[in-house]
Amino acid sequence: MEMSIVLVIIGLIVGGVLVGRDLISIANTRQIISTVEQYKTAIWTYQDKYGWLPGDDPVAYAKFAGGDDTICGANTNHPHTGCNGNGSSAMDQSGADGRRAWKHLELAKMNNFSSSGVPWNNGIVIGGNVPSSKEVKGAGWHFQVTSPVCGRGTGEVPAWLILGGLGNSLSLVAATNGLTNSIAIPIDRKMDDGVAYSGKVCTHWGWSSPSNYPGCLSGTSPYPYNHDSERNCMMMFDIGLP
Repeated sequence: MEMSIVLVIIGLIVGGVLVGRDLISIANTRQIISTVEQYKTAIWTYQDKYGWLPGDDPVAYAKFAGGDDTICGANTNHPHTGCNGNGSSAMDQSGADGRRAWKHLELAKMNNFSSSGVPWNNGIVIGGNVPSSKEVKGAGWHFQVTSPVCGRGTGEVPAWLILGGLGNSLSLVAATNGLTNSIAIPIDRKMDDGVAYSGKVCTHWGWSSPSNYPGCLSGTSPYPYNHDSERNCMMMFDIGLP
C-alpha cells in the first residue's frame, strides 16, 4: 500500500514536470511568433514612412546623423562604414544592410534595441549589432537576403528575418546556439506550412546542404524536420512586405 502511494506521488511529480515543460515550450513559441510580428511591423512602418527598407535606406544619414559620423557612420553607402544603404530595395551588401537595419530602426524610434553600430563588417555580434533572443539562449535575430532559398527565386524576397545561433557567415557557430525541433516545428506549423524547406517560414535548406544540419533536417529528400534534441535549427521568416 505504501509503495503504491509512493509510486502515485512520483507519477504526479513527473507528470507535473512534463506539463511544466510543455507550458514553457508553448509560451516560448508564442513569444517568438510575437517577436517576429513585432519586427516585421517595424520594417513595414519604416518603409511606409521613409520609402526605403531600414539598412538599405540611401539617405539615412541626412535623416538621423545631423553631420555626426559617430551616430551611424559616414555619409556614404560603404558596406563597412557608411550610415546609408545602397537603395537596392533589398537588405544586401553581404549582410551589412541587415546589421545596419537595426541601427536605422533604433534611430527612427521603431525598435527598442540599441545597436552597437559601426563598423558593419565585423560580422554578427549577438546582443551587440543584432538583438539577442529572449526565448532561445545564445540565439539572435538578423536580416539577410538569401536567395534562392526555401523554394523562393532570386530577388523574390527582399529580406529574411533570421533566428538562430549566428556566426560571421550567418551559419550556426555551434549546435548549442540554435533552436531545437521542439521549438522550430510548432513555429513553422502555426505561421506557415510546417515544411522545413518551403513557404514563408523555413529553415536553412537551400542555403547549404541539409546533411550539414543532421540535428535539424533529415538527410534525404524532401528533408523534413527531424525530431532531434540538438539545438541545430535556424529559422527564416519572410518579412512579407505589404
